[in-house]
Amino acid sequence: MMTPKGIRGWRMLVVVAMAFVAVGIAGMAGAQAPPKVLKLGHVFPITDYLAKSAQLFADTLEKKSGGALKVEVYPAGQLGGDRAILEGVTIGSVDIHVVGAGALNLYDPLGQIFLVPYMIRDRQHADKVWDGPIGAEIADKIAAKTGLRIVAFWDRGARNLTTVKKPVYKMADLKGLKIRVPENPISIAAWKAFGAIPTPMAFPEVFTALQTGIIDAQENPLTLIYSAGFHKVAKYLVMTEHLVAEDAIVVFKDSFYQGLPPAQKRAIQEAAAEAKAFARRALAEDERAAFAELRKAMTVIQPEKEEFRKAVAGIIPQFPHLVDLYQRIVAVK
Repeated sequence: MMTPKGIRGWRMLVVVAMAFVAVGIAGMAGAQAPPKVLKLGHVFPITDYLAKSAQLFADTLEKKSGGALKVEVYPAGQLGGDRAILEGVTIGSVDIHVVGAGALNLYDPLGQIFLVPYMIRDRQHADKVWDGPIGAEIADKIAAKTGLRIVAFWDRGARNLTTVKKPVYKMADLKGLKIRVPENPISIAAWKAFGAIPTPMAFPEVFTALQTGIIDAQENPLTLIYSAGFHKVAKYLVMTEHLVAEDAIVVFKDSFYQGLPPAQKRAIQEAAAEAKAFARRALAEDERAAFAELRKAMTVIQPEKEEFRKAVAGIIPQFPHLVDLYQRIVAVK
């Protein structure tokens, strides 16, 4: 039979044990689950404002998600060109891609709309289109068909032409020039209409192709022309401004994005919005700085643009799936 002293000792052991259990449970409740580690890839050089915007998005998302989402950024084509990275998103080996919107045509012909020259008039027009009902409609249709979800549009500067040896003052000067274009039928058709020989090519290959004479020209925003060093191998900067705002986009796999808790989706949207605001400021600053440097190294040409615009109008009927959307975009005031 247990003595009173023994009973008191047993009770003390029970109290101590319960205290340890309580501390353990509290510790388990307070411990955070390990973060989801997301892989973000893009092709932009690390000095480019879009590379900086992607890094800001990654850092901000980790903070806004309370550490639940951690993003590892692979810049400058470390995961391959846009086609390879987008393929990675579709199969789940890459979680996020920051890319020029036109690259989506690799999975859905609707993505060709982003690369129609002279369709967008200016930045204000772009904002009303891409951040408005038309942009949302396009995002939903592409997600339904491809499983790729656009979660944000970020500013991108006007695309301009650079040529290695030949100055281009008018459309006729493009005749016979081999120009690198994105892998997009609308770009190929447009540059054919302009008289050039379009050559689809992954972005990481462009510098060497210019340097070795595989191509004679390429077209990109001023900031990317400078950050990629194209001014080192091309003599002429031709201010065609044929795409005023082919925006960059932030792309997730739709099934992954839709499966996230509402708080994490909200964190993604807020982080993307902060990165968009940064991108807009950085673009304005970087464009001025890039142009100042480019004009030191290159001959700047202001070509006659009206004949280019007329040539584009002639190719739209070749793409019946874009005609209605093109007309609606042009009509946005």
